[in-house]
Amino acid sequence: MLAPVTLALILAGLSPYAVLAFFISAITAKKLTDSIPVAVAGIPGGVMAAPMVEPAMVLKSHGLSHQSIKKWLPVQSSVQLYLFL
Repeated sequence: MLAPVTLALILAGLSPYAVLAFFISAITAKKLTDSIPVAVAGIPGGVMAAPMVEPAMVLKSHGLSHQSIKKWLPVQSSVQLYLFL
């Protein structure tokens, strides 16, 4: 999604410095967004990790945060999480 917007900015005739500033700020924002689930709950970052933050916090409070990154663990809702524990 970043490449088409950057290309549109280049084709619009923006200064190379403005395009570079946009590119660097977009990459920085993406990295900051990906680091939030890691910092809060200890799960891998990304857009798909946002719904898993609350169940991962419950796992963390029980000392099982290492299990939240296993693919077989159904952490879609708190109900499933409590059934697992």
